[in-house]
Formats: sequence, structure tokens, C-alpha cells
Amino acid sequence: MTQATPSITIHMPDPDSLRKIADNLSEADRADLEAVGHTDAHKVITEAVAGAREAYIARWNGEPQAVFGVTDYVHDHHHGIPWLLSTGSTPPSTREFLKLARCAVAGWSPMYLSLCNVAGAQHPTAHALLKALGFHLGAEHQLNGHNFTEYARHV
Repeated sequence: MTQATPSITIHMPDPDSLRKIADNLSEADRADLEAVGHTDAHKVITEAVAGAREAYIARWNGEPQAVFGVTDYVHDHHHGIPWLLSTGSTPPSTREFLKLARCAVAGWSPMYLSLCNVAGAQHPTAHALLKALGFHLGAEHQLNGHNFTEYARHV
């Protein structure tokens, strides 16, 4: 007997979901936030959603597991910053998750000349996801003594 894999569903952000994700934020995401000086994950997530051009919640296993979106680069609105923070819970289907992530990036690409973000040196999952989404390595940066790698995707 084959058991169906629960799907990933996408929702508009709501306060309860944002709180659950912040309270259960992955160690790697929490470390990246702390490296740039943020100690309150819930505040960061809430502000990221409020400042985003688009923001969504991903649910699997019946629970909110990730919040993601895109924000205009503050100095030039022709460039976007896609972002994702998650609980680190493995999605029921990596293939489905990547398909949804690629769909989001494809939807955001026409809004901008480029999309870019950074990933901490100690966050291999973020590096792998950005590469899988077609982002290319850029410059290395140091923020508060922590190493970050820039990724960009020109559209």
C-alpha cells in the first residue's frame, strides 16, 4: 500500500504562523540573524513581512514551517531581495518544495533587474537552495566578524 505524501501549501502570513515559525526557527537561520545583530526572530520576521512586496507562509505536516518573500532593495527598487526563514523541518517532498520556490522566483523576476541575497558561511542549506534556484556566487562579505556569501540572479 502506498501512502500519499502530504503536500506543501502556501498561505498569506498570519500572526499565529509567524510566531510559530519564529519560536521554532532553525539553528542556522537563527545564527545568520544573530550574526547580523538581530536577537528577536519574531520581530525580524514580522518586520520582513510588513516590508515585503510579497510574503507567504509555507505549511507542511499541518504546521507553518517557513516564511518567505521578496523585498525591494532599499537603495534601488529595481533590485529585489528574496528571503526565506524556516523551522528547518524537512519538507515532505524536496522536489515539490523546489518547484514552489522556483515558481516564486520566476514570479518575482519580472519585477526586478536582479535578485540578490547573502547566506552565512555556516548555512549550507541556504547556499544549496540559492544555487538550485539559479543564483550565482558573488562577493564574500564580513558582517560583525561573520562570513557571508553574496548570491545574485540577473533577470
